[in-house]
Amino acid sequence: MGNVQVSTRLDDSIRDAATEVLEREGLDLPTLFKIVATQTASYRQIPILFNQTFNRKSHRRIEAEHRISELIKPQLKNAKCIDPNNPNDIAEMLDGWET
Repeated sequence: MGNVQVSTRLDDSIRDAATEVLEREGLDLPTLFKIVATQTASYRQIPILFNQTFNRKSHRRIEAEHRISELIKPQLKNAKCIDPNNPNDIAEMLDGWET
């Protein structure tokens, strides 16, 4: 199977904004174009739901998770790991709770 080169023209601002988003996901524009073309050919339809296809966390979600972990880190210093299969751990965790 031979390869062909495909060229496209984009406004600089669109290219730059798209590149910024794709780099956060570890991709570049040529790779995205190959993914879209391959999926379009394979599924015989335009892949509209790109986020579900990649199944990766967004940059914002990763940042939010990092900020949350930084906020709770001081509280975790005294935390104890609970084994949900250990009855003693469950009893200790529930000690003092009203049922």
